[in-house]
Amino acid sequence: MGHSSKKKKKRGGARRAPSKDHNSLAADNSELIGEEITALCAIFQDECEVVSGSLPQIQIKLRPYSKDTGYDESDISALLSVRFLSGYPNKCPKLRIIPEKGLSVVDADNLLSLLHDQANSNAREGRVMIYNLVEAAQEFLSEVVPQAESRESVSLSIDQFAAIIKHKKCMTS
Repeated sequence: MGHSSKKKKKRGGARRAPSKDHNSLAADNSELIGEEITALCAIFQDECEVVSGSLPQIQIKLRPYSKDTGYDESDISALLSVRFLSGYPNKCPKLRIIPEKGLSVVDADNLLSLLHDQANSNAREGRVMIYNLVEAAQEFLSEVVPQAESRESVSLSIDQFAAIIKHKKCMTS
């Protein structure tokens, strides 16, 4: 007595769209990464180097950007090393700043922090991001006084950095 002999019907609900398998998603990401690397190499030419390895990796030379003359021939430069990870652009790439000349370790760390913040923001939206990161780095370097300058200039550099952070916070709010 207490049990019904009727079988429960499965509810019809909306069907999920068939999902792509893991290999198909990896192929899509590889194609997207390949296209982005090709575009970056075309834009930055001699300033961009593809590094071979198990995961795609590139290095782009960073220099300050001047609106009047293009790249500024100042005494400051660095390399941005980018290693793409599976899941890019929804997952941030591994970023590293390698100071070349005139960039202090503190400024390199601050630049890397700025780029990580921007990369996280882009990853949440699933957007390719390396070109935007390079532009942000060039803008940052345009505000940095090369390390060989006097102590007064270094304190000015810190003030300039504070202004950049304040500006960045205003833009994200």
